[in-house]
This record gives sequence, structure tokens and C-alpha cells, in this order.
Amino acid sequence: DDNIFIKENFVENKEFVSFKNYDDLINKINYYIANEKKRVEIAEDGYQKAIENHTFKARILDILNVINFS
Repeated sequence: DDNIFIKENFVENKEFVSFKNYDDLINKINYYIANEKKRVEIAEDGYQKAIENHTFKARILDILNVINFS
């Protein structure tokens, strides 16, 4: 599933991992089970991006900027 929000706000294979089909999913599961360091690195990077940029406060500031309240 191509989620536009995720693709626009996170870096694929750095802050999240996606898959194209069942076989791709299985391959990635096996890869990340075998590569704990990379798996943890992606999880931590995605978490940091989320808590820094995707909070309620950030969303409200975005909305206020759209309607020109600064």
C-alpha cells in the first residue's frame, strides 16, 4: 500500500520500511530478523522523526499556518 503521507514525511528504508507484495514482505521480514542493527536503527530513526515532527502541537501549528495565524 502506497501511503502518500508516509512517503512524503518519512524516508523509506531509513525511517520506515514498506513492501510491494507478499513475497517482498516475507523477504524483508527475514532480512530484518537477521539484521538486528539495521532493524533497530530504522525503528529508532522513524520514532525520532515522529516525536519531533508529528505531534498534536506540530499539527495545530501547521493548521494555523495554513489559515495564516502565526
